[in-house]
Amino acid sequence: MGFLSGDLMKEILFIIVAMSSPSQHGIPQTIQDSLTWEESRNKPMAKSGCNARGLFQVRMSSLCRGCRNTSAGAQLLHIPSVSRHMGTYILSRWLRRAERIEKCKRCESAWRRALAAYNAGGVGLRLESSKANKYASRVIRRARRRGWKCG
Repeated sequence: MGFLSGDLMKEILFIIVAMSSPSQHGIPQTIQDSLTWEESRNKPMAKSGCNARGLFQVRMSSLCRGCRNTSAGAQLLHIPSVSRHMGTYILSRWLRRAERIEKCKRCESAWRRALAAYNAGGVGLRLESSKANKYASRVIRRARRRGWKCG
């Protein structure tokens, strides 16, 4: 494995260890499924114009510095379990911030904010983007059709 940098090896090992946890960062499966449909239409090889890749359309900038600028790092995001791990991690971070703003745990308004932020970053978190708000509504609507209940 001499062809991989130390940082890249650390990132790969971290991802493998972290993915062995079955929790997926506390994000319900119905939300995960709805999110992957909205992001990539469930296509693991999906790539967007802003360099987001995989099922969850995770941006390359979300990877460690050693992985960002390598073809190996780019390929990691096309692996469904890696994309799922990174995507749920990112969404769980947005959800924690949204819960602090809404002053509630796992309430629908916090989920809406977190999903809008997943789509548009801080602008989405502040609910200032109608595009991100519509995105969040579509994900929630799809999750509800699959049996998701807020809370």
